[in-house]
Amino acid sequence: MGAWCVIHLRFEAALEDAFSAILEDLGSAGWESQPEPPRDVRVLAYWREPAPTGLIEQLRTRLETLAARMGAPAPAPPAAAAVPEEDWEASWRRHFGIERPVPGLVVHPSWISYEVRPEETAIVIDPKMAFGVGSHATTQLCLRLIQGACEGKRVLDVGTGTGILSIAAARWGACEVVAVEHDFVAVANALENVAANAAGERVRIIEGTVEDAPGVFDLAVANLLSSELIPVVGALTERLSLGGLLVVSGILTSEREAVASLLRSEGFVIETSEISGQWAALVARRAQTSITNPS
Repeated sequence: MGAWCVIHLRFEAALEDAFSAILEDLGSAGWESQPEPPRDVRVLAYWREPAPTGLIEQLRTRLETLAARMGAPAPAPPAAAAVPEEDWEASWRRHFGIERPVPGLVVHPSWISYEVRPEETAIVIDPKMAFGVGSHATTQLCLRLIQGACEGKRVLDVGTGTGILSIAAARWGACEVVAVEHDFVAVANALENVAANAAGERVRIIEGTVEDAPGVFDLAVANLLSSELIPVVGALTERLSLGGLLVVSGILTSEREAVASLLRSEGFVIETSEISGQWAALVARRAQTSITNPS
């Protein structure tokens, strides 16, 4: 019988939205939260056993860093316990339902049937241990910003997670989508979701990084925390055609200007910026002429 590792966390409620992205980044299969008056929230986050090495320390460090950055009190140390498979599987599924992240797009898990209306596009996503079911603000921002930009384009999806952005891009007319993901567990999940949506002719999943993406792209989308985005901006620039479009999210609003400045230094023009709660997204276009540094 399988088992799950459950991590108990308690911190100021204002951190919950931002911390959810950290849980997703660390491969949590799901979590549940309850208010803890007057200002805190109690979170139970789940990983299938064996949990990743050093998970508790990573959670503690990243939660403390987030709290300090946002001026919140120091959180309680995380604690771990194990629960049997049958105690959690049904609870996990209850957290996922039908999502409508942008107008005209419906996202649902395979265990929930959905009758698609003529004006809708439906995507089947089983999240397992990867990020992206359409409910998080950063995913919604990315979907909204690429929705009208995919037709006939060659698209790069960096950090694909469940594959939701790649599958949506293919449904919205992209001629080819290359999705890169460094986490082999997420790669397996993305491949399953691509198959479930019969998108394999247009969507290619690669286990690796931006550097492993072949060729040049008209549109790139990266739903990454700024700490993951900043080191790959140079590689992203190299893989975008002159005049190509870059959509980035996963950026806290407090970090938006720093990321925008970095993109400008790489020769991008910021076309628009959107905010949802604590999260920001940027749409930037690579200059039509390349910038060369003097030797």
